[in-house]
Amino acid sequence: IVENPQMDPRNAAIIEVLRRIPEKDYAELANRIDEFVWFLPPRDHWGAIRCFPVQTKKQTGEDHVVIIYLSPILEKMALVSIVAIVAHELAHFSLKHFGRVNPERFKEDEKAAEQLVVDWGFERESAKLKATGKRLNTLYEKRVQKAHDEFNKRRGIKAQSQ
Repeated sequence: IVENPQMDPRNAAIIEVLRRIPEKDYAELANRIDEFVWFLPPRDHWGAIRCFPVQTKKQTGEDHVVIIYLSPILEKMALVSIVAIVAHELAHFSLKHFGRVNPERFKEDEKAAEQLVVDWGFERESAKLKATGKRLNTLYEKRVQKAHDEFNKRRGIKAQSQ
């Protein structure tokens, strides 16, 4: 991964993913270019209205366009993590996992997307993101537990984490 300080890290990650996915998958995505739009809101705006170029159903045969949203908060992450997230979201698009989330299929869809990410060659990036996520979840859980214990202590209830 080549970091470019002149480029938004989200754009750099998109370029990295598109550069590295297999040619067959890239060609499939290129053929479906009218079906999705990248949305990378500016980090310095609280809100905005944007027009998205959308083809009509007559032109694409679809009655929707998929918006792949990449939050500005990603810019606080390492580029390797952003690449993993971009690959993961693009895998969901490639596998046609869009629309309403089906709770019964959620885990299955996540596994399929993750497998495609690995098949595309992003196993190292995905593993680093998972490790980072586990560390963040552990820190978050400890903070939540501490806040919960402090709340209970004020009410005279014994803390669970002791």
